[in-house]
Amino acid sequence: MTAIATATLMARARLAHLLAQGFAYPDAAQREALASGEYLGELGALAGALGLEAALPALEAALGEGTGTDLSRLEGEHTYLFQRNVLCPLNGSSYGRNRGLGAIHDLADVASFYGVFGFQVSSQAKELADHLCVELEFLGALCAKEVYAREQGWQERAEVCADARARFVAEHLAPWLPQLAARVREHARLRFYPALAAVAEAAVALETAPTNAAEGAGR
Repeated sequence: MTAIATATLMARARLAHLLAQGFAYPDAAQREALASGEYLGELGALAGALGLEAALPALEAALGEGTGTDLSRLEGEHTYLFQRNVLCPLNGSSYGRNRGLGAIHDLADVASFYGVFGFQVSSQAKELADHLCVELEFLGALCAKEVYAREQGWQERAEVCADARARFVAEHLAPWLPQLAARVREHARLRFYPALAAVAEAAVALETAPTNAAEGAGR
């Protein structure tokens, strides 16, 4: 498989981190970044660099006029969608084949991925291993680790990271993220989270696209 350009991998790593940040509970720092346009500006630049511009108009509209009012309601919206009644669970084990007894196996499999690459969910964190924010952070870490391995001339390690990234997305993100996005579109009262889910869907689809292997320029 032809390797993806290192600049592209770093852009994907940063995008995954920003998406994880966006789905996390909107604390004061995150709301400030949204209100200032800093968050959307970086997200837009990365999406443009990665060919995901089609997913951005909805997000721009969500943070357009009336942003201040919407942001003041964002904490309540996050609780409404993702916490109190769990209309839109952020854990992969809540969807499809991963429910019930299958969730135990799935959580163990996710944790094994993390362990191999020295990635660990903080003991202070409330999220389980299959939480969307955790999985997105791990995806970003795999991209960054692959870049570092290449820079050190560790070709075999770089290939291990690339293979793990493909497997992780195929097995632990791609199967359930569209279901989450559909629920968010159905239940959301504000436009921000449906728009963010659209960007996340596009980013994960990018990881599974057949053309993924064709990008080798700029290594």
